[in-house]
Amino acid sequence: IDALFGRDDVSSDLDRFTRNGKVPGMAVAAVLDGRIVAAGASGVRKSGDPAKVTIEDKFHIGSCTKSMTGTLAAILVAEGKITWESTVAEVFPDFDIHPGYRKATLLQMASNSGGVPGDIPGDLWKQLIADRGKPESQQREALVRALLKNPPAYPPGSNNTYSNGGFTIAGAMLERVSKQSYAKLAEERLFQPLGIKSAGFGAAASPG
Repeated sequence: IDALFGRDDVSSDLDRFTRNGKVPGMAVAAVLDGRIVAAGASGVRKSGDPAKVTIEDKFHIGSCTKSMTGTLAAILVAEGKITWESTVAEVFPDFDIHPGYRKATLLQMASNSGGVPGDIPGDLWKQLIADRGKPESQQREALVRALLKNPPAYPPGSNNTYSNGGFTIAGAMLERVSKQSYAKLAEERLFQPLGIKSAGFGAAASPG
């Protein structure tokens, strides 16, 4: 592959990062003018397992869904299905929403300024674990209902806190107005137009 595409193999340069075992494995790529000019992999797929990492392996890239959610929001805003100023109360009129959240907007939820705590409360995590196996949209709605029922950590728009919960709410807002699941939105509006064929949902070790 490297000879065919003329890219440098930098695997040996990565060995110093993985040889002590603190980082089990890694893969890198350098892109110039839309072409991969260098790539490499080093280490193992799993600590304590001899199977080597390759550049063809799939990795779980944390928090990339936030930028995807923002992009999906912009697409639906451009189509007139929602606005950046749309509030959670407008999108979820059937939810029991704490007064402090009622005027929180899509833009605030998609920019870490919606008042949602940085950490999802432990009891909600336990419930999510218990709900494994249920449809993802159903799990997401249950989490969003619980988050919005509690008081915000700060008045929406007055502060900025890195929040997975805020983006979960934004994603649920997009599901509601588009009448499509988040996964379907991502596949049809992002993966297919961009030619992304290897992306998936969940941890990389998940079956399928």
